[in-house]
This record gives sequence, C-alpha cells and structure tokens, in this order.
Amino acid sequence: MIVLVLHSNPLLASQTAGEAIRRIRREQRRSQAEVADMALIPRATLARLESGSGDPRVDTVIAALEALGHTLEFGPELAEPHIDPT
Repeated sequence: MIVLVLHSNPLLASQTAGEAIRRIRREQRRSQAEVADMALIPRATLARLESGSGDPRVDTVIAALEALGHTLEFGPELAEPHIDPT
C-alpha cells in the first residue's frame, strides 16, 4: 500500500494513494474516465486504485496524480512520500 502525506492540507495528513487521488479528482469534478484517459491508464485500473483493491504500481500512481496536476515527491527528510500541487 502506498500512503501519501499531503502537504497542501495538513488535516488530511496521511491517506492511501487511492483515497488522495479520488479526493483530488472529485474536487476537480472530473470523471474516472477523463482522468484515466489523461493518465493513459485503463479506467478499471484507476477504479481499483481509488477503491484500494490490488497493489498499485508507483508509475500508475504518478500518472494519475500528474493527470490531476499534482506530483509525487520523495525526500530524505520525509518519512513518507507526499503530494504537492504543481
């Protein structure tokens, strides 16, 4: 499971990647099909990622986040990866 630390909203400090992607997608009022097309991944893959079923690949998480205008960053000072709006 990939857990993300969202620096843009400390109240939602840690979420699974799927929870974060679903929340961001809904805030942007985008459909799963639209985001999947922009991320060049199947809609079913995005649905599984958002629902927490399966074990997503990091490149899939990155593609979905980038389609939503966010990046996944790793750093030595971080205990976990985090998302920053680009």
